[in-house]
Amino acid sequence: MRKVLNNIQICGSEFLRGNLAKSHEAVVIISDEVETKSLPKGTALPAIMHCKIGPLSGWDAEMQRNICDFIISHSARGKVLVCSDGGDSRAVAAVIRLLIKLGFNRDDAVDIIKDRTGFEPAREILDSFPDLDEKRMSVIFGIKPQMVKVDGREEAKRFCKSIDLTDDEVEKIK
Repeated sequence: MRKVLNNIQICGSEFLRGNLAKSHEAVVIISDEVETKSLPKGTALPAIMHCKIGPLSGWDAEMQRNICDFIISHSARGKVLVCSDGGDSRAVAAVIRLLIKLGFNRDDAVDIIKDRTGFEPAREILDSFPDLDEKRMSVIFGIKPQMVKVDGREEAKRFCKSIDLTDDEVEKIK
């Protein structure tokens, strides 16, 4: 299990065991092989999003937006575990796509996550991502987190700082 951003971790499917509900707000499983009903006995999952995506397929625009929205909404309340079979391509891709949604261009998002994890997703996955997402999103924190679409760079920057991006990284937001 590897911390990528504040409240966002990535892992391979071997970490899907034990009481994850105790340590995480949510789990995103990106795999066409992992079945939640076949996880080891005693595995407790919190809120879950299971995306049946193969190593090189299934990354349509709607699925990308859904994964990003799920991660953003749950990371405001606690840790989110993003899991794929090996934890080094599809899980990493989901976090890269999140950064693109927050206003980074694709190359900067890849560089940030590669610097933090040493991993880069398959080129076929990256090619399905937009270079820059025109519909940026930020999270407004109140008593209950709410997701609000905004066009402003400042809102995106505030959220990016809350998920542990450095000032230099945040300055790359387009």
